[in-house]
Amino acid sequence: MKRNAIFLALASSLILAGTGLAQEQIGDTRTALQKWVETRQMTSKLRADWAAEKELLGESIKMFERESKNLDELIAKVDSGNEVARKEFADQKKLDEEFKAAVEKVKTLVVGLEQKTLTLAKTFPAPLAEKLSDFVKRIPEDPANTKLSVGQRVQVLVAILAEADKFNSAITVTSELRKNSAGTEIQVRTIYLGLAQAFYVDKEGKLAGVGTPSAEGWQWSTEPALGPDITKVLAMYENALPATFVGLPVKIQ
Repeated sequence: MKRNAIFLALASSLILAGTGLAQEQIGDTRTALQKWVETRQMTSKLRADWAAEKELLGESIKMFERESKNLDELIAKVDSGNEVARKEFADQKKLDEEFKAAVEKVKTLVVGLEQKTLTLAKTFPAPLAEKLSDFVKRIPEDPANTKLSVGQRVQVLVAILAEADKFNSAITVTSELRKNSAGTEIQVRTIYLGLAQAFYVDKEGKLAGVGTPSAEGWQWSTEPALGPDITKVLAMYENALPATFVGLPVKIQ
């Protein structure tokens, strides 16, 4: 009886022990199954996310490829443009050098013309010299040290020579003062035949003479005998007398 009781107790203990072990295994299995389900769900989500990301990445890759192509084309254009710019720069530099060389040549010519013009200005008669005095003063005394540009210096020369040519192509009558034999200044009227020669006479026709240009300025000599003829020439010039031939001595230089 006692053995049966012990056997039953031992069997009961084994059954209880087996039941506890089974329950523990079932709990582990349930936990593992739950983890597996969670893992599957996570895997599915990752696959779905990857599919969406893959499509987005694919579009991004295509966009970057297009941008890369556009950038390559732009770089090619820039390189081509740089080549054109370098050529244009080289051409411009060459033109600048040619321009500077031309300016230097013009400067040399201008210096020579200025010296000749100053020499010519000394031969200008008083009316023309007075009219051009401001322009003549603008010709630099030292060509290497002047604030005037080459263009400004050329303009001065053109103004002087144009006015001189105008005077030389016309007959000019003006009032001036000349000394008589007693050294007294008398007002006379002078008729300039361009820049070649001039005649003067006072209102009485007694003080008369001839003027000619020289390197030191105009030289004047008295010729009283020419008084009547010079008076006639002036009268014809002013339309006070009809035009007739009047012989006056002209000196050819």
